[in-house]
Amino acid sequence: MTRVWLMVLVVFCHEIFSNGVVTNISTRPSVVNVGAILAYKSIIGKVAKVAIEAAIEDVNSDPTVLAGTKIQLTMQDSNYNGFLGIVETLQFMEKDTVAIIGPLNSVTAHVISQISNELQVPLLSYSATDPTLSSLQFPFFVRTSQNDLFQMAAVAEIVDYYGWKEVIALYVDDDYGRNGIVALGDKLAEKRCSMVLNLAKYLGMMESGFVWIATNWLSTILDTDSPLTSDVMDDFQGVITLRMYAPESKLKRKFISKWNNLTKGKSANVSFGLNTYGLYAYDTVWLLAHALDAFFNQGGVNMSGVTGPIKFTPDKDFINPAFEVINVIGTGFRRVGYWTNYSGLSVLPPEVLYTKPPNRSSANQRLYSVIWPGQTTQLPRGWAFSKNGRQLIIGVPTRVFDAAIGDIAITTDRTRMVDFTQPYIESGLVVVASVKELNSNAWAFLKPFTLMMWLVTAFFFLVIGGVIWFLERRTNEEFHGGGDSKKQVATALWFSFSTLFYAHSKYSNGSLCFLYQVTSFLFVVEEKTDEPLTRCVLLIWLFVILIINSSYTASLTSILTVQQLSSPIKGIETLINSNDPIGYQQGSYARSYLVEELGIHESRLVPLNSAEDYAKALKDGPQRGGVVAVVDDRAYVELFLSTRCEFSIVGQEFTKAGWGFAFPRDSPLAIDMSTAILKLSENGDLQRIHDKWLMRSACTAQGTTTEVNQLQLKSFTGLFVVCWFACLLALIAHVIFLAWKFTSVPQRKSSIYERLHKLKNFKEFIKYVWGKEEKDIDPGSKRGVGEDVSTH
Repeated sequence: MTRVWLMVLVVFCHEIFSNGVVTNISTRPSVVNVGAILAYKSIIGKVAKVAIEAAIEDVNSDPTVLAGTKIQLTMQDSNYNGFLGIVETLQFMEKDTVAIIGPLNSVTAHVISQISNELQVPLLSYSATDPTLSSLQFPFFVRTSQNDLFQMAAVAEIVDYYGWKEVIALYVDDDYGRNGIVALGDKLAEKRCSMVLNLAKYLGMMESGFVWIATNWLSTILDTDSPLTSDVMDDFQGVITLRMYAPESKLKRKFISKWNNLTKGKSANVSFGLNTYGLYAYDTVWLLAHALDAFFNQGGVNMSGVTGPIKFTPDKDFINPAFEVINVIGTGFRRVGYWTNYSGLSVLPPEVLYTKPPNRSSANQRLYSVIWPGQTTQLPRGWAFSKNGRQLIIGVPTRVFDAAIGDIAITTDRTRMVDFTQPYIESGLVVVASVKELNSNAWAFLKPFTLMMWLVTAFFFLVIGGVIWFLERRTNEEFHGGGDSKKQVATALWFSFSTLFYAHSKYSNGSLCFLYQVTSFLFVVEEKTDEPLTRCVLLIWLFVILIINSSYTASLTSILTVQQLSSPIKGIETLINSNDPIGYQQGSYARSYLVEELGIHESRLVPLNSAEDYAKALKDGPQRGGVVAVVDDRAYVELFLSTRCEFSIVGQEFTKAGWGFAFPRDSPLAIDMSTAILKLSENGDLQRIHDKWLMRSACTAQGTTTEVNQLQLKSFTGLFVVCWFACLLALIAHVIFLAWKFTSVPQRKSSIYERLHKLKNFKEFIKYVWGKEEKDIDPGSKRGVGEDVSTH
């Protein structure tokens, strides 16, 4: 890192010495004059006075620094008076002072910096932290502590870390206070927070629900005057404060160890504590000494003090500024983390973070738990209701109101005007229509299947019967029927329809039902059929019948046991395709959705105001000036239907939306309310509230449906296609087998030419196919092997 401003300080000294203080820069002076402007009675001033005196003594006694040149220090007490500070500065100039340490506060520093600019005397301040002092307007001002800009950045990141969106800033009404607030406002703006510049007018704000973040003035008091009285500490309980970070080092521990000896007799209290301003004051003297030594040696400056390595950026600020985050509890305080300009908030010391790549992501920000005002660890929500001021006004969207609560649907147009919370109830548009109960009748057994399903099923029974007859008629006496056509047809159909009984066995509800049915069926088929192709076709057909039979049984059971409700309206599609009037809740977004999104003409829409209007309009119907259906949010409809069983929701919910609370844009309340709603949703309370108030039903029939769900042909198309191809392949294979037998000559081996020649006689082949294959009875078997008696 650059050390630009240490070298600039050397240039400053060069200017002064060349103007008469030292005429020969190659010769070291024996003494250099340094002035210091302090406020002896202040907390910072009394510590800084001791630290500066100790630093002067250490520098003058160290032969490695300034090599024979001594620093002569002159201190003046400004007593926080700006005029005295100016006068004392002019007095220092008369004594050929090479640099001035101080002043204590930023307001005085602004005035004295103007003088130091004119006289080109460096002004080194360890406590003037106003961010505006770093500007090019004050080239001879060198800040030797942290810039308040970084302290305000730390405060802003703490606010953002805990999710607060609004803060109240209390500040001293002078240039220093106002500039600090400007810096805080800039940093909060970067975190998308807003700031209310209002003085605290009410007391009693140290209880649960409040948060206080103090700058390093509080940590300075705690370090200097601890232990404080219990009354004073009670006022600070739960407060978060910052403290400039000084890493642990040998130099720091050595200086702290001799601090008590340095402070004895310096105050009426015998001794006082060491704060970070004292450390920076001590390092300021060493910085000046090293700068002078570098000038005399015409070399560079590189040093480490009790506050750590001292290096500057081109903007005259310390590199890698860092603060400790302190939580005041009990009679003392504890550190809950650190803030660095390098990685934000962390529980790791800055020197550890500097060894890693910077990571300022929100997931990497962390602090230890804080005990807040009121002795609670529960994170304050960041806002509170006014106790004696303006009450919370409910409404929105022109920022006249603080919130709008109620059944407010979250829509795209509304999100452009307000901020919504997470939905506290899921809802969407549904269609409500009048329904009537369907009573079971003598033909209820036909309802499970559609007409097309019945026709296709019957057709396949005929197809299977015909295929089995064709495959078995030549070799199976039962299917040949002695040439009687009626008997052959009856046998084939009976065999086909008998498969229904094998597909519904007594084990149909067991885990081995299908295996049992197949096994038992094959035993029967073995006795009644001769052809292997027949058995293959029947095996596939049995599987088809098993599925159809089970589906029919389940559907018929539902029809006979569950109350069925019927309505001519099947859903939103029915309304779109009709010209009947449609009701909607007056003032609801349903109207704009029906017109703009679904293209329904406005003349068909009828506004309704209450549940009684809904019921009357639905009962009257379009013929008597009513409506055919009502379109409204599901939540309203569920409440409406809880006491009116003659109506029902038809079709599916055709939009997805929700209800939420509305707040002005960028309101911090929206985030907190969303968080609370999500917690209720996660633990189930939100659903219990919904069921308690919206799911109360006076209707006794809980298991009702608005239409009969008949089984469609498309649900079984795959089964029928497989069965159809099985029959077709079986027929083709059987015909090929018959052609091969027809062309064979029993007495001798036929040539290919002779077989092809026999196939040319098509009529003979057809006669052979329709003929009967007779077999000789073997005494040792049920069926013997006969020979064909057909004419070839």
